[in-house]
Order: sequence, then C-alpha cells, then structure tokens
Amino acid sequence: MKFCVLTEAGDHHSHAVRWALEKKGHVCDLVYFGDLPQAACLTLRPDLPNGAVFESSGTRIDFHEYDAFWLRRPAQVILPETVHPSDTVIARTYWGCVLDSVLRSIAETAAFSVNPPVGSEVSRLKHYQLTVAHNSGLAIPRTLVTTSSKAARSFIDENESDGRLTIVKPVYSSMWDLKDGGVAALETTRVKASDVMDGELELAPCIFQAEVRKRSEVRLTVMGHSLFAANIDSQSVAGAEVDYRLAPDWKVFGCQAIEVPEKVQRSVFEFERRCNLNFGTLDFIIDDAGEWIFLETNPLGQFLWVEDVNPDIPVLDAFVNFLESGDHDYRYPGPGADRIRLSDFQDQYEDVLAYLHSERLEHVQRGKMTAPDQRLSSRSEELNDA
Repeated sequence: MKFCVLTEAGDHHSHAVRWALEKKGHVCDLVYFGDLPQAACLTLRPDLPNGAVFESSGTRIDFHEYDAFWLRRPAQVILPETVHPSDTVIARTYWGCVLDSVLRSIAETAAFSVNPPVGSEVSRLKHYQLTVAHNSGLAIPRTLVTTSSKAARSFIDENESDGRLTIVKPVYSSMWDLKDGGVAALETTRVKASDVMDGELELAPCIFQAEVRKRSEVRLTVMGHSLFAANIDSQSVAGAEVDYRLAPDWKVFGCQAIEVPEKVQRSVFEFERRCNLNFGTLDFIIDDAGEWIFLETNPLGQFLWVEDVNPDIPVLDAFVNFLESGDHDYRYPGPGADRIRLSDFQDQYEDVLAYLHSERLEHVQRGKMTAPDQRLSSRSEELNDA
C-alpha cells in the first residue's frame, strides 16, 4: 500500500509512523506544504480524482497514487521575505483557499484519510467542541466564553460563591515573540475577579471555567472505535495540579492504562461522529466523585508520548494498523507477536532530536533556526498541540 502524510518539517510522529509503515513493507511519503512556494510547486486538476501534483527538489508526488492519507499537520505556506507587505495578505488568502481545496478534495475520493479534512477543523473551535460534547452526553465544566470583562468578573464571583476557583485559557494556543528572542504564551491559569481589567478581553475573548476538583486526568486517544486511555496522576506533582502539561518530566505520571466507562465510550463515539472525526486525542478530568469531565479534543494532537511514558500502551502499533485498515470504525485486536514498538524507532535513530533537526534544515523554515533541546515527549510542543 501507499500512504501520504501531510506534515511539517521535523515532526517526530510523522517519521515514527513512516518508519513503522515501511517496516511493514509499505510506501510512505511525507509532503511539506511549508516548502511552498519557495522550494516547491503545486498543480491541481479538478477533473481528476485527487488531481494534485506536488513537486519539490526533483521529487514528484501525485496524490491520486495513494491508498490513504494522514493529515498529520498540513503546514501553511511560507512566503519569501521579499514579498511586499501589501501583497502578503492577498497571497496568504490565495494559498489558504488552494490548500483548503486540496484537503477537502481528498475527502471526495475513495481514499481513506485520517482525519477527514472537515473534521480536523474542530481543533481550533473550543466552544464548538464543548457544545458538541455536551450534546453527545459528555459532562463539561461550567464555562463562559466572553469579550466582556464585566461578565467574566461576575462569572468568577459566582464560582467563588459556590466554593469554586476559576481558570482561564485561550480559545486558541498562540505564542508571542518577545524582543529578547524569547516567547510568551497564555497557559491554563487560575484567575481572580481582580485580575480581569476593563477592556482586556475586547480584542481577544478567552475561555473561563469553574475549576473542577481533580482526582486525576486522562489522555484518551481515539482511533476509529478503539480507545486508549492513560491515567495521569497530576495532583501528586507540584506545579502540575492545574495543567499536567506544565510538569517538567511526564514520566512521573506513569500513564497507567485505565478502563473507559461504557457511558463515556458511547458519548465519545457520538462526539467523534458529530465532529466527522475518526482520530483524536481527548483530555478529561476525573473529579472527586469519579465522573469523567470532557475538556477538549485535538484531532492533530500528540499521542506517541503516552507509549514513551508507558511502553505497555501500544498506540504506534495500533495507529499503523488503523491506517492499513482503511476503516473508520476500526477496532484494534491487540498487539501480536509482530507488534511495532516506539522504542525500536528510538533505538534506530539513537539521537531522535538530532535526526529531526537535520530534517528541518532541509526544508523552508520561518525565522531563525535553533537546535531542539526537548525530549520526544516535548513539553513545549505538547503545550501548543493539546
């Protein structure tokens, strides 16, 4: 079989999956839209099935030749710095329309895709996710999304009167470049009414939620009709109580496999159906009463870090089998004697990060390149991708 992965340079998930597929005798090509237009070109034929041709560095990739696509992280184009500012907005709009058309056209063919292009759009629609989750039978935190500082303060006061704290989070994960070369990000943070000043939310609405008293957290990876749930003991780690992703080393969590209650399973599959998803990473809180509370899903989220922390959770093996199956309702039968292990990929590339960094240098990048200094389960990467 032939597989095509639309990704960004230096993504370890893409390389691990390609390695696994090739180990099983398949062909797997990686496509980097970020090379457009500086180091690649794209030609489209709407009268042909998957009539897109991507050419880069002497390599020609015809989309119609592939049996399945993984829309891992289709990168945005990177325009040359020489483009006049008045042309930049128009060029980005043109490219956005073209690449969106390519992704949606994949869904119009018989080719299997993970995820279907329309489904992947929900990754940045946090309020929509919560609405669909609620309508699918999942419990969600008491939530307010607003541009009104007055409404936010009132919401925080109401939570306080109920004996609850309030957290604030961005509607979309973003990074600010600082003049000293560093970056800043809004993380999930506890907030008081006095912290919300008039006029602060007008340009950037935020999500306010009543903080749920946690017993633990769960990272749930969905592949078709297969569920892989990892329990995260965030409350035992200093600094990780509000957001487990802030822990300096995730191995302290253990990520023990946990059974998903049947009611939650049914609601998760209904949520995925309504969102047109066949894959995703979902975050839950298990509260003091043992109820599972849905926080969000990321159809493009990281999942291999779970196996990195707990090798007994076979998410890499399951995922490549899912791709091979071409079945939106895929059920993983369990690992066999020929199980594909993430540790084998890591052993083959003794220094995975150096390997990924060298791969980045072969492709067009934004801004200054710096050598990566995080583990495979990169905290900074996961903060952006949750």
